[in-house]
Amino acid sequence: MLESHLDTVETDGMTVGPYDGEVRDGRLYGRGACDAKGPLAAFLLAVAELAEGEPPPYTVVLAGVCDEEHAYRGVLRLVDALAERVAVGAVVGAVVGEPTGLVPAVAHKGVVRYTARTMGRAGHSSRPEEAVNAITLMGPVIAHLADHVPGVPPHPLLGHATRTVTRIRGGTGPNTVPGSCEVDVDRRTLPGEDLETVWAHDRAELAALGAEVDPPFTVDPALDTRPDAEIVTALCRALADHDRPSEVRGMPFGTDASKLARAGVPSVVFGPGSVADAHAAAESVDLAEVTLAARLVVAAVRGMGGSPCN
Repeated sequence: MLESHLDTVETDGMTVGPYDGEVRDGRLYGRGACDAKGPLAAFLLAVAELAEGEPPPYTVVLAGVCDEEHAYRGVLRLVDALAERVAVGAVVGAVVGEPTGLVPAVAHKGVVRYTARTMGRAGHSSRPEEAVNAITLMGPVIAHLADHVPGVPPHPLLGHATRTVTRIRGGTGPNTVPGSCEVDVDRRTLPGEDLETVWAHDRAELAALGAEVDPPFTVDPALDTRPDAEIVTALCRALADHDRPSEVRGMPFGTDASKLARAGVPSVVFGPGSVADAHAAAESVDLAEVTLAARLVVAAVRGMGGSPCN
């Protein structure tokens, strides 16, 4: 299976035309050019080439799915549709299109996102001693999250788990002591961590600092595909044959691959472009890299079977 997502993020603040598809100096500019229309275009080119030659060792399915940037409804629907075939091992592997710079990624972090809240007592800012400032109460919580990394061993390809405050809300006006304050927390998990346990641990930790913690509004598992999976070894060989780095890597961002892998489909994340260009104000992708990605996917599919990567 070749799988890539169709949705993009917002266009606010872009410095290039988000929908123009302008080509300049060998690069295509626009929202989604890198994440993930570049990988999708490479897969389309690969499927067209595979269809014209001898039948490949396995049937190849191309899936373009929605909602990868938010709630993963596309890949979850795909998993449901594939359930019977996965159960009998008919889906031997997946290449999931993301901007990895043509690096084969077999691991990526998962995520647990939740809201933490401190409750004070609102009052007039001219008499702050009669109120309890919820923003002040949130200060130690934010400092704790910044100063204490999650206490789990690092992953060899992914490094440490992380926690980041990504949004803060508090106060109703410039002359009112705020009675409540909220922060959103992004906790990046490592393979092997139980997502419910991660949230329960953080809830207890922040409750000791006086914060309430809501149930997670986003959860997504990590990816940890075996390097000797057939789809991985085939892609690594194709890279080596084209004089490209073939060592497997890990990526810090999440992808649809974790949902496919959890359903029993060995998955590797791969595609043209750099994640540094994804979601950027001038998002773009190198078109020569898109073409090379297509050739590499074709070579990987036709070369299924062989020895593991180093």
